[in-house]
Amino acid sequence: MQYNRRSLFIKKIFIISLSSFLFYGGIAFAGVRCGNDIISIGDTKTTVVSKLRECGDILNKDTYTKEIKTQLNKKKGGEKITIQKRIDLWSIRIRERGGHYCYPLTFEDDILTEIGQWSRCD
Repeated sequence: MQYNRRSLFIKKIFIISLSSFLFYGGIAFAGVRCGNDIISIGDTKTTVVSKLRECGDILNKDTYTKEIKTQLNKKKGGEKITIQKRIDLWSIRIRERGGHYCYPLTFEDDILTEIGQWSRCD
């Protein structure tokens, strides 16, 4: 009886761990080490530029506007509006451990919202 409970407990832990890995595995990184700082989700563009002075540089910048259509008070057939968000896409290069690593960054209205998968860029 004790063996079956333990085995079931281990299976549950394994399934939860695997599910967490699969769910969070596709989500972008939460931060990038830059010298003694960390560039993280929620930083402003100004903050990121300040942190990059110590350990990296911006390789490329691109900007576009994203339009989001929504409806106010959907239950009562409210007014439809369009919200515009400024999206900035940056490619940065970080000098770390004797190499260079590139990261794509996405900003929405001046706030860092996504840090993409790194790649080596020596």
